[in-house]
Amino acid sequence: MPVVTTREQSIPKINTGAELGVINPRRVGATLYEDFIPQLRGRKAAQTYEEMAYNDATIGAILYAVEQLVRQVQWTVDSEDERTTEFLADNIENLEHSWDDFISAALSQIVFGWAVFEVCYDRIDAQLVWKKFAFRAQPSLHEWKLDEAGNLEAFVQTGREGKPIEIPVEKLVHFRTSTAEGRPEGRSWLRRCYRSWYMKKRVEDITAIGIERDLNGVPVALMPAEVLNAGPGDDTYDTIKAIVTGLKVDELQGVMFPSDVDPDTNEKLFELSLLASPGRSKTDSLQFIRTQAQDIAAVMLAQFIGLGRDAVGSRALAEPQQELFQTALGALLDSIEEQFHRQATVPLLALNGLESGRIKHGELRDVDLDGIGNFILRVSQAGGEFFGPDGEGMDEMREMAGLQPQESMVLEDENVEEEPEEPAEPPAEPEEPPVEEEEP
Repeated sequence: MPVVTTREQSIPKINTGAELGVINPRRVGATLYEDFIPQLRGRKAAQTYEEMAYNDATIGAILYAVEQLVRQVQWTVDSEDERTTEFLADNIENLEHSWDDFISAALSQIVFGWAVFEVCYDRIDAQLVWKKFAFRAQPSLHEWKLDEAGNLEAFVQTGREGKPIEIPVEKLVHFRTSTAEGRPEGRSWLRRCYRSWYMKKRVEDITAIGIERDLNGVPVALMPAEVLNAGPGDDTYDTIKAIVTGLKVDELQGVMFPSDVDPDTNEKLFELSLLASPGRSKTDSLQFIRTQAQDIAAVMLAQFIGLGRDAVGSRALAEPQQELFQTALGALLDSIEEQFHRQATVPLLALNGLESGRIKHGELRDVDLDGIGNFILRVSQAGGEFFGPDGEGMDEMREMAGLQPQESMVLEDENVEEEPEEPAEPPAEPEEPPVEEEEP
């Protein structure tokens, strides 16, 4: 029998294959308490983020720029197996919706932190293929069904009649902006600019009211004390209150007011006037709003959105900001590509017994054609060669410029000397018949 030493006896016995902790411990019922602000939890979070995306001009401009930039990206199939490449390409082509629309819907994870699609299959020629990726809107979320360890088991959606619909995770393509924390809801890009948006929204509302009051003045109604003391419910009090609170400078402007006077003092019993502002406010609310808008753009790495609005900014300042923004979008596309590969492409290929393949996104960066042209020119002037005589490499350059590739292009190399043609041999002269000598 083996001898157990004292050192081996002191080593604790641990089941290394067991998972002891949980991913999302902060949960009560169907709500995940992952945020300390109540308005940013569960379905309330979806409503708040939706308001931010649709009502704020700065956030709306950034989201529109993101969508238009991503729509220009080309997606291709990468596989060493020709059959797999053709199979995936046909799947993308034959979807009920366009691939660009699918990617555009996946970008909603920027607003909400997550996006869910239900994978629908179809059978064609003894093969399972993608029929469509049905988008499930974020406000329809009822709850996330998690196991004891906090792993996602199903997405539960509120149906048309209010009944919950459970979609298992095996049938989902679940995009998240952040997967490190194990949160099924990820983390919205708008989360870190929520405070700036909230303050900006409040000040905008107050400023709009202030501007209206500065233009109109504050309505002031004078009335007898017995009418004022009568309070709500008195016909005269309610009528004058409606006039004061509804008085605005618009196409319906006009006031009908009683002209009764006090018989003793001969002064008007009712009087309406506008109280003007005593002077300009010491607080520049418009500058505060611009500052909050700049903070929102900075959080989303889109400072270039505000360049030129205040006659400040230059091309040299905009270019590095745009490059940083495009780098962030490139990382987002990498995440979309990887999550789609694991949750959609790999299962599809496994169901059909095909070799591995991947749907990859192209480059997002803008190509500096002037810089590339100057570089090629300098290399050529230094004696280097960029393109061969058969035009190899020209298709890549034409693609950068947005031109169609030219299948056949032959360039003449000026450095190659043409060999002189050998003169053609003159035709052989016909032989004359021999002359017979006469006998003497």
